[in-house]
Amino acid sequence: MAARNQRTHSKKPSGHTVRRKAPAEKIPVSLVFDSLPDATFAIDREGTVTAWNRAMEKSTGIMAADIVGKGDYEYALPFYGRKRPLLIDLLDEPDEKILAWGYTSLRRKGDALMAENPTINPDNTRRVLWGLAAPVFDGNGNRIGAVQSIADVTRRWERETALGNSVQKFREILDNIGTATVIIEEDDIISFVNPEFGRMLGYVREEIEGRKKWMEFVIPDDVRFLQKHARIDSLKSDGPARYEARIIRWDGDVRNALLTITQIPGTLKLVVTILDITDKIRAETAVQTANRKLNFLNQIIRHDILNQLTVLKGTLDLARARNTDPALQEELDREMAATNAIQALITFTRDYQDIGIEPPEWQDVRQSVMNACRWIRLGDVAVTVGIEGVEIYADRLLSSVFLHLIENAIQHGRRTTKVRIYCQESFEELHIICEDDGIGVPRDVKEKIFIRKFFNRTGLELYLAREILSITGIAIRETGTYGEGACFEIRVPKGAYRFVTAQQ
Repeated sequence: MAARNQRTHSKKPSGHTVRRKAPAEKIPVSLVFDSLPDATFAIDREGTVTAWNRAMEKSTGIMAADIVGKGDYEYALPFYGRKRPLLIDLLDEPDEKILAWGYTSLRRKGDALMAENPTINPDNTRRVLWGLAAPVFDGNGNRIGAVQSIADVTRRWERETALGNSVQKFREILDNIGTATVIIEEDDIISFVNPEFGRMLGYVREEIEGRKKWMEFVIPDDVRFLQKHARIDSLKSDGPARYEARIIRWDGDVRNALLTITQIPGTLKLVVTILDITDKIRAETAVQTANRKLNFLNQIIRHDILNQLTVLKGTLDLARARNTDPALQEELDREMAATNAIQALITFTRDYQDIGIEPPEWQDVRQSVMNACRWIRLGDVAVTVGIEGVEIYADRLLSSVFLHLIENAIQHGRRTTKVRIYCQESFEELHIICEDDGIGVPRDVKEKIFIRKFFNRTGLELYLAREILSITGIAIRETGTYGEGACFEIRVPKGAYRFVTAQQ
C-alpha cells in the first residue's frame, strides 16, 4: 500500500538535446492556384494569359500549354465563341459600361467585381456564366495583373427563374383572389399584401410590405392569443387553422375578422387570409337581442295566460263538482281536457324557449345523461351509461334530449326495466345508442313519433329532441325491433364529436 501512494518522477538525462522544428516548407503559389476547385485564370497588365488552372482545363477542354502567353481576349473564345472583354478586363470600367456587355447581378466588394452573364450557345440553348474578378498586386502594392474565376450557373439560374415565375404567378393569383391575403415571414414581418387587404384596412402596399409586423394590425388581447396558438397550430395541423380576431383599420376603427392561417410547405412562412365578418356578427347580435326581447315578452304573456288558465280550471272544477247532468258532465270533461292541453303547450314553450338562442358548445355526453337522470323518477328502471371521454358539439339543451329519451322509455315502454346508453364509431360518424327492454315502437310509426302532429300520442318530446340535435347537424332515428324494445340511434357527423382525456 505504501508503495502505491508514492509518486515516481522520471528524470531527463542530463545530456539530452532539444531539437527545434524545422520551418514549414512554403507551398508554391502556382501549386495553390492550380489546385483551386473553381475554373480560374490570370492575366498580366497587357492582357496576356499567365496562368490557367486544371479546373479551367477541365471546364473548357483547353490545356494551359495551349493558351498561356496568348492575349487579345483569346480566353473568351471557350465561353462566348468570340473574342470579347470579360470581367477581368472591366475592373476599372463604370457599372454602366459593364452592364452594356450583358452582365447582370453586378456587385462590387472592395476591388473585387462579381456578376452574371446570360449568353446563347451555338445550339441556341441558354447559358449563364458567373464570374468573380479581382486585381493582383506585387509586394510593393503595384498592380501587375488580374485573376478571374468562372462558373456555369445555368441550372441554378433556371431554378431561380422558375421559382421567380412561380412566385410571380402566385402573387398575381393572390392579387386577384378577392380575399384579403398576406404572407408573414418567420420574424413576423409582412412580406406581401394583396390589394384587397389594403382596401380593407385603408393602406397601400408600400406602407406594409417589409415594414410592418402583423401584430400592428390586431388588438393587443387577440395578439397574445394568436402568438400563443396560431403558428403552433398551423405547424401541427395538416390543414389551415382558423381564428376570429379583431383587426385595426388605419383610422382606428376595429373590425371583426375570420383568419385562415396556412404554413407554406418547407418554410416557416404563413399565408393568412382575412374575411371581414363585422356585419355578420352585428346581424347575429341584433337577432340575439331581438330574440331575448321576444322571449321576455313571451314570458310576460305566458305568465298571464297561465294565470287565466288557473282561473278557468278552477271554475271548471267547481262546475263539474256541482253538475248532476251526465250529458253536461261530458262537455265539462272535454273542456277540462282542452284546458289541460293548452296549459301543457304553454308550459312547453316556457321550458324550451331558448332552443338555438345561445351558440352550441362542446358537451360531455356522459355528464349530459347524468344531468338528465337527476330530473327523472326512475323507479325500478336501471339506467347504465357506457360512454367515457366523449364530447359532442350540440345545443345547450342536449341534456333535455336524453331526458326525453329516457322518459319515453319509461312512459311508453310498458314493461321497461333497464335503459342502456353507449356509443359506436363508424368510418364517418359516431352513433350514440339509447336502447331499452320495453315493448318497442311499431314499424309503421318509427318516423311518425318525431313528427309534431303526432304529439297527442307521444307528446312533443321526441319532436323537440330531433330539433335540438339538428341545430348542429346531428340526426336521430328509431331502429329497434317491435316487441324487443326501442332503440334510438343518434348519429353525430365527423367534426361534431371528439374524444378527450381526463387532462384535457
